[in-house]
Amino acid sequence: MGENELRNFSNKYLGVDYCIVERDFGDLIWNKKIDILEIAESHKNIYFKTCEEFGDNFSEFKKFTPVLSLQEKIDSIEKQFTKSTIGLHIRRTDNVESIKFSP
Repeated sequence: MGENELRNFSNKYLGVDYCIVERDFGDLIWNKKIDILEIAESHKNIYFKTCEEFGDNFSEFKKFTPVLSLQEKIDSIEKQFTKSTIGLHIRRTDNVESIKFSP
């Protein structure tokens, strides 16, 4: 079984209908040859596997709407925000190179 076949089998086993990997981002996101919404309309469970930036601005994110249960959780947390609230993502547990070279 080749790498692609194994990945497709694994994705189906995990319930993933469509997997977007690193090499797809050129056509899907940056070159706009394929609209991500077209993929979303024909596939229920999409998995993004990339460390690349997702699109060139926030309009790409606006294409997605959280399911109701997730939106309710977001709203609950967001109610606690003040004008001085900031968000910070520190990536430490999954990036060996980052841990090695960054104190």
